[in-house]
Amino acid sequence: MDNKTPIFYGQVEGGELKLANKEVFKRYLKLLDGLVTVVVKKKRNSRSLPQNSYYWGGVLTTIAYEIGEDDIESLHEYFKNEYLLRVKQVANKKTGELTEIKMSRSTTKLDTVQFTEYLDKVVRWAAKMGIIVLTPEEYYALN
Repeated sequence: MDNKTPIFYGQVEGGELKLANKEVFKRYLKLLDGLVTVVVKKKRNSRSLPQNSYYWGGVLTTIAYEIGEDDIESLHEYFKNEYLLRVKQVANKKTGELTEIKMSRSTTKLDTVQFTEYLDKVVRWAAKMGIIVLTPEEYYALN
């Protein structure tokens, strides 16, 4: 969806969709004519700003300091490749030959639950390396 397409929220109860603002939705439908695409998905919250702050300011900064790395962005890329890697088979359009490509997901696309799981993996990696990372509560108390 582009930035001009409105997003409507609602709740499903007993298999029925109850829109949060039914009248605005109806007015929007009157602007459309012809075929449309309807997407309904479970609402998930994107990673939070405090989570992101803790990751960059608490976790990555601590690990970078402890291992003597001054490029935190490269450290971020390492952990994405380590824990958010996905593999895709792509067919050559001419030969049909399959090639495997590896891509890491962006942390900006993770919801709060997925980002927490990712953070846990990074902190466990640090612990295996003997690096003590502040808990989120300890980090927030200092900042």
